[in-house]
Amino acid sequence: MRVLFILCAVFLLSFSNQAEAFPFRSKAEVVKKYLHQHYPHARGIRQEMISDSLYHVHFIHEDREFFLDITLSGEVLFEETEMMYNEVPANIKEIVRYESLYEYGVMVETNDGRVFYFVEIHEGKLLGEYLFDDKGNLLSRDVL
Repeated sequence: MRVLFILCAVFLLSFSNQAEAFPFRSKAEVVKKYLHQHYPHARGIRQEMISDSLYHVHFIHEDREFFLDITLSGEVLFEETEMMYNEVPANIKEIVRYESLYEYGVMVETNDGRVFYFVEIHEGKLLGEYLFDDKGNLLSRDVL
């Protein structure tokens, strides 16, 4: 009986040491928990560990593409969200005025609490990029 008890204790101790040796699984739980709370319908989740304390996460939620940089404490340092062109502020639409045959790829980027609008213009290939602040002021333009 004592031998069985010792074997069980050794097994449990070795199992807990193995869990410590593979911290990636437990660290990934932070990302899962955050996504479950904030994006419950997330799918196609891909995560990459950038450093010991930071994950880069890409996923689809409600037909929108998201990119997050999230720490192990659950703090989001960077968020990039796909938007529909009709959701872009009107003053941005006035600056980026192209014919309807062009496609608009519009993202909202949040970094340290600041919001930016990034607009890409495509027609089979990238034709131009625009960066705006949260008020719709043009910060940079690169037309190819």
